Amino acid sequence: MLYCAVPLSVGAFLGAERLVHFLAGDAFADAVPLLRIFLLANLAKPFGRMLGVYLDATGKPAANFRMVMLSLGANLILLAYFLPKFGAFGAAMASTLGIYLTTAAGQWCFKTQKLWSLSLR
Repeated sequence: MLYCAVPLSVGAFLGAERLVHFLAGDAFADAVPLLRIFLLANLAKPFGRMLGVYLDATGKPAANFRMVMLSLGANLILLAYFLPKFGAFGAAMASTLGIYLTTAAGQWCFKTQKLWSLSLR
């Protein structure tokens, strides 16, 4: 997954103008910065996904569910803050920041083995 995400993201990041022009035409040239922000998020996504696969494979689907809910909560809070202030650019920033925060939190929990000991009570 990571072997695909990094080269594709870097290539699309560097060729974002051409990619948007090819796929959508000049009318969507304003989408180039947004695409680049989302491509930065794409670099962290495989790490979170692999953690989820690991948790499911080792019999800890509840811990994976908690990570997904943490990601959802972080995304909603960040979107509520950034979207009104910055519009579409804020949505891209919020989503990217949410992905990085929850991926980092998941990796920390994995490293310290705290994720599956957390209670939902």
